[in-house]
Amino acid sequence: MRRGLRWIFLALALLSSGPACNPADIQETTRAYYGDLPEDEISIKAQEMSRVMPFYVVGASLAFFLMGVTILNALEHAKRDGQAESVRFGAWLLLLCFLSLFAAMSVRKHWLPAGYPGPAFLVTATLGVISTALAARKPDRAVLMVGYVSAGLTLPLIGVLFSGEVYLIDTTASLFIGFASGMLITVVFSDPVRLGLVSFMNRQKKV
Repeated sequence: MRRGLRWIFLALALLSSGPACNPADIQETTRAYYGDLPEDEISIKAQEMSRVMPFYVVGASLAFFLMGVTILNALEHAKRDGQAESVRFGAWLLLLCFLSLFAAMSVRKHWLPAGYPGPAFLVTATLGVISTALAARKPDRAVLMVGYVSAGLTLPLIGVLFSGEVYLIDTTASLFIGFASGMLITVVFSDPVRLGLVSFMNRQKKV
């Protein structure tokens, strides 16, 4: 357990020093979003972004990890429910990959301006709570249905980051963090989701 935690902290430390936190990259990103401001104000914005980006990168990475685990668990659950369910879930993932590509082609940075982490977090957190709570009303299908919801929101958001204009900034990182937080809130307060997760984990131990 302790060794696993050490690896997690090491991975987070590496992520927090990655490209999104590189001073040169932050300067480029700041100019892309605040290019109309005077030079001294751009420098101030860059300093603030340099201060907060490590936190956003770590948070977004944890959110990616959580949603990835959710999707993989749903895929395993679909396999246990039979070939038809596996094909359906696989088709859903492939469809979302196509939607992700279209998002990458069409999204523009002015749609997600920097400096709005609060609204971005609240929107996706609310969406995460409502969607996962509705999808996981039946304990026997909670893991699978939450996986459908998680994939439905995660893959298009990843496509947004693949856009040539959009960067990982406070606003875009907060989209992922908010949705992951909404899912966790549902796990804390929703009995069907918890029962579904417990049932799924017990079946995994018996295999």
